[in-house]
Amino acid sequence: MLLLSFHLGAERYSLPAKEVVEILPLTKLKKIPHAPKFVLGLLDYRGTPIPIIDLCQLTEQRSCNKVLSSRIILLNYLDNNEQFHVLGITAEKVTETINIDENDFHSSGLTLTEAPYLGAIANKDDNMIQFIEVNKLLPKELQSMLFQANNLLPQVGE
Repeated sequence: MLLLSFHLGAERYSLPAKEVVEILPLTKLKKIPHAPKFVLGLLDYRGTPIPIIDLCQLTEQRSCNKVLSSRIILLNYLDNNEQFHVLGITAEKVTETINIDENDFHSSGLTLTEAPYLGAIANKDDNMIQFIEVNKLLPKELQSMLFQANNLLPQVGE
């Protein structure tokens, strides 16, 4: 399986490359007043507002470092109502794609209700890589908040 590899601090994560719409450099976003701290704002992506989530803030309660390899990753996100949206996340050291066989991923043995998006773990080059389950990133309440205005917008690429 082809995966996009990235870091959040010292830890390595991956997500399915087939879910990636585009990878962009960090750019200025439209701030959303009173939004949760991990909601960075909206990106004007080819005329469509896309919500951007700081994955470091969501997982580690700190902002992603703004370094050369930090990126905005635009993803196809399937919400709980089976509707597709484009969601942006920020991550650090977004530098490579990797191939890992699905059978090489194993359960971490932990189930965290606060982080249902943290999936199985594989070992690659003597480093553990945790799989991010894209469609579990946002709780239902946050999906409603972020995508309410976008429900009538076409999916990028349509």
